Amino acid sequence: MKRLVLSVFMTVFLYSFIFAAFEKGAIQQPGAVAAGAGYACTAKSAGADSVFHNPAALFISESSGLSLMYGNIANTKAQDVYGVLYGYIKPYLSVAASAGTMYRENTGEYTYQLTLSVPVYREGLQYFGAGCNVKYLVSSYGGQASALTADIGLLTVFKDVWFLEQLSLGAVYKDINARLRHESGLEEEIASSLSAGIALGYAGFELSADFDYIMDIGSNSYNYSVGLSKQLMMFTLRTGFAGFQTIAPAFTAGAGIILGDFTVDYAFAGHASALGATHRIEASYVFDRVQTGYLPAPVKCAVYSGDSKALVKWSSVSGRITRYRLYITPENQQTITRETEGRSDIDFLITGLENGVKYTVQIAAFSGDKESEKSDTLAVKPAVMNDKAKTFYKKAELLYIDGKYKAAIDTLRQAGTSALLTAEYVIFMEKLEKLRKIK
Repeated sequence: MKRLVLSVFMTVFLYSFIFAAFEKGAIQQPGAVAAGAGYACTAKSAGADSVFHNPAALFISESSGLSLMYGNIANTKAQDVYGVLYGYIKPYLSVAASAGTMYRENTGEYTYQLTLSVPVYREGLQYFGAGCNVKYLVSSYGGQASALTADIGLLTVFKDVWFLEQLSLGAVYKDINARLRHESGLEEEIASSLSAGIALGYAGFELSADFDYIMDIGSNSYNYSVGLSKQLMMFTLRTGFAGFQTIAPAFTAGAGIILGDFTVDYAFAGHASALGATHRIEASYVFDRVQTGYLPAPVKCAVYSGDSKALVKWSSVSGRITRYRLYITPENQQTITRETEGRSDIDFLITGLENGVKYTVQIAAFSGDKESEKSDTLAVKPAVMNDKAKTFYKKAELLYIDGKYKAAIDTLRQAGTSALLTAEYVIFMEKLEKLRKIK
């Protein structure tokens, strides 16, 4: 696998078959994934596109792959082709190489780029990463010219914050102290920029926003952009708005389809440059998904006792989780295990328990064969529901049969706090709440 990654990296550098990166010293923003979301990607993990927007986000992929992109379809004045090869190397180091060309009438422009990304801190539901790009630029516009420049990016991610599934904050300093040097000896300053971004994830939606401060000689300017993505099974839908100060603002839209390890993305950007609307298409293939050496333990765990049963709940774990395992230990007996069927399961009903016997429960997450740390130990003692709780439960069942879901919920709540914390009550209450929303 490592030989394959190395060989493709060398091919990218030796033949430089792809990537349009700058135009008269102005760095471009390629990528169909990023374009579809309004280019608001400073705090957003955009896969291979991350190397052009925030190199610190590359490590989140935890995989190796190849991405090819063709831009400005049907625009004969300016077109570009680029490619990114990225690899995940233990411990927690992601690298990428990209190269490409942009042709605009009689102008040829080329870029070679190397990206390094590493998580500096990773603990539980929070991690912080840093990354850098080193770029070599070559242009034939008005004679041969070249430049060496770099980007530095930071990204911090929080899982399960407030009502959000994920909160990300990012910052990038692009094209640090870069100068375009012509063969004639003339030098041009390449404008540096500072970018800050935020991304919020909830229920398959991801809202992102960026602000870019461009430090050009004598004429500082700024750009702002917002993007919205929605994951739907094997499809991803995107839309956005890029408020460019120097050119016309652009509304963007895009979509992607995931077929196993192969992904195809398309984006349309209206008036994203002086040349008008552009179309972009990107194809990506993941040929190695490396499992990390560390998985955080499940948190926010709770257990509810029932009649010969126990209901266990926990919070989802970040990463490519494939299943969860429960370690159940009866008092003075050997531990038994139970497993969930998939990564989306965050609760489990343990049946066949003996009333009056104390049990301890721990939960662990799995990514393939890699097991996380175990959760804190939970203790539970199954028991029969008391008479008062049974009375209210039966009343609620009759109301449920009549379709009076709100009245059934109110009846269950009258049973008191102790009854509401039993497995039967928790399961029935969740069922009623779902039915009430549907109705």
